[in-house]
Amino acid sequence: MLKFLHDEVYGENYQSWDSGIHRPFEAQMEEGRARLMQLLQRTMISARKADLKNIPPCIKKLTFLDFNEGHAKSYNELVVTIRRNILMADWNDPSHVESLLNPKQWKFRATTIKNVRLSCCVAGHIKIAEAGQDIQETMDALVQQGLDPSSEEYQFIRHALLHGASCARCKCWCRLPVITPCRHLLFLDCVALDRERCTLPGCGNHYEMQSPESRKRNPENPNPKWPVPKDLIELQPSYKQVFFDDWDPDWQSTSSSKVAYLIEKLKNLRERGMKYMNSTNMTSSAGSSSTPSCQPQAKLDKVIIFSQFLEHFHVIQQQLTIAGITYAGMYSPMPLGSKVNFLHEGAEVNQFSFSRTRQSRLEGKF
Repeated sequence: MLKFLHDEVYGENYQSWDSGIHRPFEAQMEEGRARLMQLLQRTMISARKADLKNIPPCIKKLTFLDFNEGHAKSYNELVVTIRRNILMADWNDPSHVESLLNPKQWKFRATTIKNVRLSCCVAGHIKIAEAGQDIQETMDALVQQGLDPSSEEYQFIRHALLHGASCARCKCWCRLPVITPCRHLLFLDCVALDRERCTLPGCGNHYEMQSPESRKRNPENPNPKWPVPKDLIELQPSYKQVFFDDWDPDWQSTSSSKVAYLIEKLKNLRERGMKYMNSTNMTSSAGSSSTPSCQPQAKLDKVIIFSQFLEHFHVIQQQLTIAGITYAGMYSPMPLGSKVNFLHEGAEVNQFSFSRTRQSRLEGKF
């Protein structure tokens, strides 16, 4: 317990505990008993059963938040990137060696699930970039099929593959549009409606299908399940699978729905607390002839916020700075005495303190 509480003497050094308390107490020496009682008075809480009835009940309130626009965009882009990987791996075939559905890709799959959870519950903009010369190879393939490299259509398709475009069928904007052999840019859901032909109304161009018996599929898919549109899949440029790597958020490019809600609540609490404090101090000053220095000053309530995501620190700190709310950082490992002094200093200047423990903690006064 003392180790958990980071006691500077007996919690951090077992030899001090053994020689200072444990052995003297076992030997029934008064100094061992006295030291143990002194420690227990600092760490244990005793109360009568009657006092327990006065403890206020725990009030829990669950609030469901809608994504704000920036958060929704970053989350949806990550989800579409993952779904694109699965669809283009032989049309959701778990036998494909690069598919996230493949049992051998369990490590990448676990990392991907973690990043999706972080993107949903915290925030984070996935940096998507083309892999090498893949987009240029796609454009060269379209030129071989008749696309004029000096035309506006060429520049439009290239820009769309680099930066995204609206779907020609549903008009929804997509970061990673699928380019068809008939040179139509479609949203992933629109492409997935039919694996044999283009789904754009008025087109219906048939893709070049490859059967499961084709030996050309063996290196990437040793056990293909169904025919796939070969020309459609091979035409798509590859993108860096950044969601396979460690979480790399870009806080400047997105926002967190949770933190936006948090900042708004903190602003309201601060405003309400300041009004109450000013009215209380004015009432106290009007009802007493004592000097102002002797007047008891109303104090702001303390706010403690917990989060299981350490990544919250980055976006919280950024948004607190933007909102003009000062804060201070408290990091582990840090001696217990330093933590206590730091909290008192932060409370005097009305700051926040962050505690980097297993659970994130945000403390402040309002």
